[in-house]
Amino acid sequence: MDLSLKTSLRLAVFAFILVCLTRMSVLSSWSMTQYLFSYDNGFQRRALVGEIVSWFLSAGPTAAQVQVIGIGVTFVGALILLAIMLRDVLPVRGGGAVVIVFVMSIGFATMIGNTGYLAGAMIAVTAAALYLPFTVLGVTLRAILCVIGVLIHENMLPIFATLISAETYFRGHSLPHPRRLVVAALPLCAAFISSVIVMKWGTHPYEMLVPLQDAAQTRALDFDIRQNAVEPVVMPGPNGRSYDVVWTQPFYYFRLISFTGVGGIFLLAQSYLTWRLTETLPRFERVVALAAGWAPMSLLFVAFDVSRFVAFALVNSFLMIAILCRTRQSCRDRLYVVFSPVVIVAFIVFSAQIELRDLNDSDRYLFSFPGRLAYAFVGD
Repeated sequence: MDLSLKTSLRLAVFAFILVCLTRMSVLSSWSMTQYLFSYDNGFQRRALVGEIVSWFLSAGPTAAQVQVIGIGVTFVGALILLAIMLRDVLPVRGGGAVVIVFVMSIGFATMIGNTGYLAGAMIAVTAAALYLPFTVLGVTLRAILCVIGVLIHENMLPIFATLISAETYFRGHSLPHPRRLVVAALPLCAAFISSVIVMKWGTHPYEMLVPLQDAAQTRALDFDIRQNAVEPVVMPGPNGRSYDVVWTQPFYYFRLISFTGVGGIFLLAQSYLTWRLTETLPRFERVVALAAGWAPMSLLFVAFDVSRFVAFALVNSFLMIAILCRTRQSCRDRLYVVFSPVVIVAFIVFSAQIELRDLNDSDRYLFSFPGRLAYAFVGD
């Protein structure tokens, strides 16, 4: 679909503003609590952002300050994603329509709807890594940024470190293949090793749960923390973690089926288009491009935040298209053919018809297709 650069830019920015206005929300008690983590009680997981907040608000933040910080983190992350798509995809023929589809996509809307989570900070780190030069220093800095991302949240490993390594692999096409694989694996290996360290030495004994909860509550100047939001940074107790009951509830299976099914339809469609886009590339490169998009789905085996993981996979698939457009002329040449006007319209119509702009509003899916059908089987 041919749109002028100016028209595409205006529509993309307009859609971005609308999505932010309609999908961004106040922070949940869970996301508010994570900004109270710090290293005051020793090294721990997910505390880097909270530690930085404590440098400026040493006595602790108010609820209003946490809301501003959390909304800012999400907004900046969303703005960075838009900037990546505008930089790498917009100038390509047919790229304007792809950018608009991305901004209106269920993945992007869901990420914004998870307002206040640490994804925005990880996106900032990832964006910095993606645009480093392909030099020894550049690859080293990529690895360091992956470590910083893990300090923000250990989910950096499957979500964005895979994308950074994939981008490094595509940038290293002039190297002999064995060396190219080793170089590309460095950011992922750095994320893996740091994740192991963070999980082992950044997880407190269970006996520290109450002191950590008290410390977080002390820092919360005028609001109550969510007690079980502190549990991920301690070892499981004798009865496991309090939120593990989610796994046994019918509503979780409803979410798993409906959200994964709905997101999976889009993810399969995007994967098919990526496969077509990379038609002229070696088969292994095509597999790498798909794997970078699907990697966040691996989190479904260890955690139950279905909407976030599906959203990350959908967003990563679009980011992979941006990487391909930046690194491969053949992909730039094929973008207009693959993302034809029929494909663009189909994406928009399909999303609109079954109301899939956001995977966060669970209750809405109880009364619309396909969630209503899923809940008929797993609901109570």
